[in-house]
Amino acid sequence: MNLRNIRLGSTPLTIGLIFGLILTVVLIVYSFIAPYIGQVLGQITNYIELALLVIFGLLAARRASALTGKISSGLIAGLLAGLVYSVIASAISLVSIFTNLDAIRQQFQQTANTQKPIIHVTNAMVIQNELILMVYTLILTALLTVAGGALGGYFGKGRARLAAAKKEQEEAFTPPTPETPAQDDDEPALTNNSNGTGTGTRRSAASRRSRNARRNRNMN
Repeated sequence: MNLRNIRLGSTPLTIGLIFGLILTVVLIVYSFIAPYIGQVLGQITNYIELALLVIFGLLAARRASALTGKISSGLIAGLLAGLVYSVIASAISLVSIFTNLDAIRQQFQQTANTQKPIIHVTNAMVIQNELILMVYTLILTALLTVAGGALGGYFGKGRARLAAAKKEQEEAFTPPTPETPAQDDDEPALTNNSNGTGTGTRRSAASRRSRNARRNRNMN
């Protein structure tokens, strides 16, 4: 199966949504294997996640711009891909926070106890802190996917121009029609029929030429 033939949406909106869902699945899977990769690569694993955001923004934008021929379509598709991932990741994070709110608050309290002055951490403070973190993550994700969208839009627009030029060349090219061989006016048309009319035609033409030749000799 050729992956290039897979239809991933027909408008920048649907392309952005579909690539956003794919990006979400990829990053969720990556979050499970990141600890094992981190044991080998260290802090580079954090940059891999950022690179994935740029790459998927680029892919979505190139697809959209190749269909419309506009860089703006690529920017929209890339931004939507990032927003879809951010919304889904934020929803998952909120569910996890409200499910384990007491445990998270205790972790924050332990950290606050090591500082001076000691602050009493409440559930509202934990939720507020997580919401601020989500906003920062949303902004960073949008910037990275839009950056990838700008590159993808540029590449996709070039592909759209090449496809349009190729289509114009194919439409302008018309195959030459086969020419029928010219027939000599002096030679009579011969037809080979089953009743022997072709032979009779040749004989009558020969007899006319012989009569004309005798007539010319008599006149001389």
